[in-house]
This record gives sequence, structure tokens and C-alpha cells, in this order.
Amino acid sequence: MIDVGRLVVLAAGLLGSPAARHDVHVSHTRLVVEGATVAAQVRLFRDDLEKTFAARAGVPAFDVSAAPKRDSLLGAYLEERFVLEADGARLGGNVEGSGIETDRDRQEVVWVLVDFPAAKPVRSIRLRNVIFHETWADQQNIVQVLHLPDEARQTLYFAPGDGKAQQLAF
Repeated sequence: MIDVGRLVVLAAGLLGSPAARHDVHVSHTRLVVEGATVAAQVRLFRDDLEKTFAARAGVPAFDVSAAPKRDSLLGAYLEERFVLEADGARLGGNVEGSGIETDRDRQEVVWVLVDFPAAKPVRSIRLRNVIFHETWADQQNIVQVLHLPDEARQTLYFAPGDGKAQQLAF
């Protein structure tokens, strides 16, 4: 007699398994500062984003790919949870685009491109990044900052539950 359980496991191996679950809750941002231009690419795990947005909307599920105003929703969320100042003045972010891709570990990732125009060349930034801290107690947020034209690189790490802003001078 054929063991159905073994057959299912074998078929899954041959057909490929669903995307692996991630063990950590982390966002990754690349922030580039050049003159009066500050631009960010924020990368978020899709399932973490959808769980957070579902809870905020009070609905059982949220599909970011089907959201008609995805960029507006992402922009409003980042405006609240990713607070950026340049030389003491808060910068408003403009979402330039977003999308969904699969990373090398077969995780679906939502990327968001955000432009933060400043009134004058930026000499210092202050950033508070509490993305998903309201959803995950172990959420970590990493921001890699590149200052141009000198190509100075610095990394900011926002630990779980740490809501304090961090500052960099150029």
C-alpha cells in the first residue's frame, strides 16, 4: 500500500516547496543623502506588512498587491513610523513607487522608494524608525546611510522596542 504522507512529501520536493518562513522580523533601508536630496529604498517582508496593515484596518486579512492605493497607504504609514529630519526640520516623504519581489530565500518583499526633498543641502539627519514595532516585539530595523559625494557610509540599527531617534552629521 502507498503511504499517502510520503507521497505528498515526495511531490512537494519535486514540485518545489512554498516560500520558507522567515525567523526574524527586520526591515532594511538604504538611505542616500546628496545635497538637498534624500532618497530611501525601504524593504519589508510582505507578510509582516500585511499583518500590520490588517490590524490597523481592523480586518482579518490584507493583500498589499490588491490594494488600489498601495503607494498612498505605504506613504501614510512611513510618514508615521519612519520620521526623518534634516538639520532640525522634518522632511515629508513622497512615495515614488513600490513593488513586490521575491528575494533569494524565496521570501516576498515589498519595496518602497521614497524621496525626501530638503530646502537646502543636508548637513545632518535625525531618524526615528519604528516600522512594525507595534506588531512584532522582536522587530529590528536596519538603515544603511550613504552620503555623497564623499561616499561616507554609516549604519543605524533600531533595536526591538527602541523608539529613540538617532542622529548623523556629515
